Amino acid sequence: MDQVGRYRILEELGRSGSALLYRATDPAIDKTVDLQSIPLTGGDTDEARAFRENLIAEAHSATILSHPNIVTIYDIFENGELAYISSESVDGVSLEQLLRTGTPPERRKFLAFLRQIAEALDYAHRKGIVHRDLKPANIVVAGRGAGAEQAVKIAGFGMAAFVSNKVLQNGSFAGMPNYMAPEQIQGLPVTGKADQFSFGVMIYEMLCGAKPFTAENLQGLLYSICKQNPKPVEQINPLLNETVNRVVLRALAKEPEERFSSCCDFVAALSFALDECPDWKPVASVAVATPPPVKPVEQPDGRDERIRAAAAVLAIGTGGELPGRERTARRIAAAQPSEENSRGKRVALVIALCFVVAAAVIFIVRRNSAPPPPLQVLDTKTGPTAPPPEDVKTAPKESPPVPTEDTASADQTLQPPPSTPSAAPAVTPSPNTAVPKAEASLESAELSRKPAKPSSETDAETQAAAAPAKTDVELVTDPPGGKVVVDSHQSCLSPCSMSLSSGRHTLTAELTGYTVAQKIIQVPDDVNVFLPLVRSVGVLLVSSEPSGSQVAVDGKNYGPTPVTLHLTAGAHHLTISDGDRRHDETIEIDGDGVHTRTFRW
Repeated sequence: MDQVGRYRILEELGRSGSALLYRATDPAIDKTVDLQSIPLTGGDTDEARAFRENLIAEAHSATILSHPNIVTIYDIFENGELAYISSESVDGVSLEQLLRTGTPPERRKFLAFLRQIAEALDYAHRKGIVHRDLKPANIVVAGRGAGAEQAVKIAGFGMAAFVSNKVLQNGSFAGMPNYMAPEQIQGLPVTGKADQFSFGVMIYEMLCGAKPFTAENLQGLLYSICKQNPKPVEQINPLLNETVNRVVLRALAKEPEERFSSCCDFVAALSFALDECPDWKPVASVAVATPPPVKPVEQPDGRDERIRAAAAVLAIGTGGELPGRERTARRIAAAQPSEENSRGKRVALVIALCFVVAAAVIFIVRRNSAPPPPLQVLDTKTGPTAPPPEDVKTAPKESPPVPTEDTASADQTLQPPPSTPSAAPAVTPSPNTAVPKAEASLESAELSRKPAKPSSETDAETQAAAAPAKTDVELVTDPPGGKVVVDSHQSCLSPCSMSLSSGRHTLTAELTGYTVAQKIIQVPDDVNVFLPLVRSVGVLLVSSEPSGSQVAVDGKNYGPTPVTLHLTAGAHHLTISDGDRRHDETIEIDGDGVHTRTFRW
């Protein structure tokens, strides 16, 4: 293709998702431009036509953006089933390439780049334009001009209308989900706070070398973004601290209203927090080895259809690189067995199950066919039904004389009547009678004749034996008045005393305006417990443009801006002035929270 409309195509630069990117010349403005084509599929229904018209109209709105850190959009037009976006041609590399090649910008450049990106985003948001597809691939690091500071430019603003939270016609999810905000995933109204979330994901990745939200599949990734918090940055990069983590987590808040008021405020707070980490530096993403390109081969078992289906799911938005997706899709499809392989595996599985069942049957039959262990069952009429085991040695006993009719009648005459309760039935020992069991019966009978203790006396003795020894423990907090909770069910107000059983106990102390204190004690070793309470503090970051304004809190001067203050939780009076102008306000500081104030005189 040599010509599109008035544009003359010079070369094809590459492919981004389903879009093609060309280098072209525009004779109307006599400039070299980048020309990107976007398929406009969806049929010829009224709904599809209205959707396409809205996309073109919204994309046209991006042409009003004129900022040194935003790639300028010159024109948008349709040609058949394609929409074309003509934009400024920028010589440089993307931030994604820098991270992948292990050459992230050094500390000073890193913060300078972040400030440029934040200013460009806030500018677009004030114009009512939301990018909605912010990611490292859309950040272009331009070449340094003569005597000029190296600049970054945000690309893809003309694509924002095409990368929405709608489902495309092929059923795939639009946009790169790794950087999507929760409200965008859930189909809720999207504002500039969504770009701030994506910006926060980028910064987390540059600080830690890993994305904050990952999963093995798309559903897991979307759930992680909407419901889970990322791992603290200081756990991944030990050069960072908790203050940096709190700043980043605020930008990654699930609710838009919990994030910073602007992207510039976010970067200002981050720069102050990074000042507390003198050794920090950006971290490159883990490099992924790129395999050589594989020539597509038609597979008779339908594998190409699965590759295309996987590619449709993986082709999320228009900003990913298609070759990488094709490789991933091919690996996914290769991992899925064909129908013929599946049938063979099912046959092998059935055969294996048959062998397992046969082995189990043989084991059960052999076990049941073995001679049963000898059991001795005492019968008062015929004696044991089986002889005792051979290994049990019993003392030889003389066989009693065989009773005759006379002796039997005599025995019956001498026996007491059965109605007498105190009489025990006569037991005639046989050669096989178990002597120990008979003795045990006599012992139990003898014990039953002993008078039993009263139940109340027995219960008292049992409780006394079962109750563990207790020790009085003195509990003191500083300052006093703290609520001390022991093992989550006993509590008292300090100073107080509590009777605790011997052993290990967990204590917590709470007091308004102080952080919760915890301690583990061992009774009776610890009988005097002291719990110091530390005031709960938050971070206040104050900046001004231009810098150098004087900051005072509660009448105490803290010097010129920018300044980082650690204040106790509660209300504080903030004053900032630059000589002629002065601003006063009352600010409520939350414990363990991060608050920012930026003043532009």
